[in-house]
Amino acid sequence: MKENKVPILFIHGGIDGFIHPVQAQELYDACTAKKKLVLVEGANHAASITVNRDLYFNSVKEFLTEIGVL
Repeated sequence: MKENKVPILFIHGGIDGFIHPVQAQELYDACTAKKKLVLVEGANHAASITVNRDLYFNSVKEFLTEIGVL
């Protein structure tokens, strides 16, 4: 992550028991590229989009706008 140059949007479940939120935070902290971390409260592993669809899609759109893709 320290050598990464590609922008990364981390969307992570707040109650993920497979990859714990603290691990997502560690990856985010280590990343030196443009980045954003979104923790979706109440979401388990790979369930962020179903728990809070609006937050998920709004976060993606906002990040893509910030990095100049949209």
